[in-house]
Amino acid sequence: MDGGRDGFRDPPASARGSLPLEVEVARALVGATTLPVALPRFGLVLERVRADSRSVCLELSGDVVATARLTPRRAPLAPPERLEIEVGIETSGARSPALEALGARLRRAMTPARWQAAEPAIGALRALPIEPPLAFLRQLVAGVGGRQGLVRTGFRCNQDCGMCWQSRDWGGPDAAQVTRWIEDLAAAGATSLLLSGGEPTLDAALPSYVARARALGLRAVTLETNAVQLAKPGRAAALAAAGLTDAFVSLHSADARVSDAITRTPGTHARTLEGVCRLLDAGVPVTLNAVMTAEGLATLAALPAFIHATFGAHPRLKGLMLSLPTSPFDAALLDAIVPDPARVREELPRVIDRALALGLDVLGLDGPCGPQLCAFGADRRVTSGSPVTERLEFRVHVSACDGCAVRDACFGVRPEQLARFGDACVAPLVTRPR
Repeated sequence: MDGGRDGFRDPPASARGSLPLEVEVARALVGATTLPVALPRFGLVLERVRADSRSVCLELSGDVVATARLTPRRAPLAPPERLEIEVGIETSGARSPALEALGARLRRAMTPARWQAAEPAIGALRALPIEPPLAFLRQLVAGVGGRQGLVRTGFRCNQDCGMCWQSRDWGGPDAAQVTRWIEDLAAAGATSLLLSGGEPTLDAALPSYVARARALGLRAVTLETNAVQLAKPGRAAALAAAGLTDAFVSLHSADARVSDAITRTPGTHARTLEGVCRLLDAGVPVTLNAVMTAEGLATLAALPAFIHATFGAHPRLKGLMLSLPTSPFDAALLDAIVPDPARVREELPRVIDRALALGLDVLGLDGPCGPQLCAFGADRRVTSGSPVTERLEFRVHVSACDGCAVRDACFGVRPEQLARFGDACVAPLVTRPR
């Protein structure tokens, strides 16, 4: 195993079937003869090379984690020598002088000849099964209180939600690797664990992961699931016996037809409801999560009453979490998924009022996956009002936010919203709610 700089015992780079092609692309584009390779002039390490349908990505580490994205641009019918390579630097941290210098160096070095020499290996790399960045599979979660670890057991799923940011073609770890990552997170000081996917209930070793985490002293182990498999007798009880402390279950609409359209898997809405019942009966507290997509927004206000009618005031039903969709893996679906912020501002206060009137807690609205606070007037019944102390790469503030009374407590808007609706994403608050 590789002892990574972040403390994870990851599979060695040599275990990647893509490594020879990655090295071939790196050699043609930047003269690297091995991976990973140090770039001492910039204080960075080139860790690996990925290729998607449009770009080649050079993954970098150092004081920050960054990606240099190389995208060819060629006008129709233009000769090969007119090829231009656009270079973009993406980072979750501050843009350092070293990153700026590397970007400038790459822009000078990316000639048409270099790209054409790399194209055969780039094409072969694209044809391989996609290997996701390791950070997708294990991490200490940003933007939440405490030290929560996340491990994904793989990306297989028994639903096909159009809003999902994952590819079903991504590879996944084996059971021994999942267990190692759980141990690494415990050693790094994580006090709780989120087991996710894909759909983690498709992994037969799931109860053993829960048991191992609890044996290591993690006080909470939460399962992120659609609960479809948990409708089967004994499945929920086995996880409860292993020490599962919570479940976070996707339920996007009260209307079965709308829900099945969102998940693109007919018949699973009813099985999710049965799975939730089995979890509750096994003694596992459940939080329901509804992603506010454009497709489901019209039925969102009916969800609190439906939950109340289906599960009653069950003492282990913790509440309803409401979140916004991120970029789907299939970018062609963005316009059908990202909701109009004006519609969210209309519907969301109704959902909150109806849920609280029924005694159903509303959760997550001021968290990293929730909407901007002005989408529901920063209602103090469902927010803490605490200042945000962490910057997230997937949330941004717009200029109109500068005069908002709750800007310091808000993570901002998602780039997917901003690209479609601009400053109309926000309705700044003049006064801070009491």
